[in-house]
Amino acid sequence: MVSQSPFAALPATLAWQENGLYLLDQTRLPQEIVVERISEVEEVWRWIHELRVRGAPAIGVAAAYGLCVATQPLRHLSMQDFQAQLTRQASFLDSARPTAVNLSWSLKRMLRAAQSSGAQDSAALYDVLVAEATKIHTEDQALCAGIGTHEALRQIMRRLGLPIDDTIVVVTSSYICRDRTGRLILELPTPRMMSAWAIATRCCIPPES
Repeated sequence: MVSQSPFAALPATLAWQENGLYLLDQTRLPQEIVVERISEVEEVWRWIHELRVRGAPAIGVAAAYGLCVATQPLRHLSMQDFQAQLTRQASFLDSARPTAVNLSWSLKRMLRAAQSSGAQDSAALYDVLVAEATKIHTEDQALCAGIGTHEALRQIMRRLGLPIDDTIVVVTSSYICRDRTGRLILELPTPRMMSAWAIATRCCIPPES
């Protein structure tokens, strides 16, 4: 039996729900778990500046959603005025931590998405921004999961005394490791089985039907 991770109950670092941004205050961990809805762009700026949002990827995602927070009340403006405000607010958010690479990168990507969207009015352009911020968030989650999977498989191979290769290929639902010649050296049919191996044991949990 594998016990549930104590981290399973932790809320997400950030989330976009019901057209609003929710952030986990990381300065109050581990003593308190505090999640706040952020309704003003100045608040987003302050959270990033004060490192209440921590970690380069999280800062970048928070900034992308922060641009949505900033433009949400501006949907009544003309396209010209909306776009001017969009550029201004992106610059403002970027000033929260000028050396944060992910911050600048995500804001530039948001601006590029807006410029190439072909949206006909401010409300439609706002929807483009929300979609792009959500895409940035989803891509980051997938990247983090991939990094975690890669390291977990390396741990499995160390425990089994198998040669460690930098290439891990995911094919359909199987996690497959091959050596540098392409020879199959390890295959775990499910992520659940992979996790069981990686965490503690040499006993695979049967895959779920």
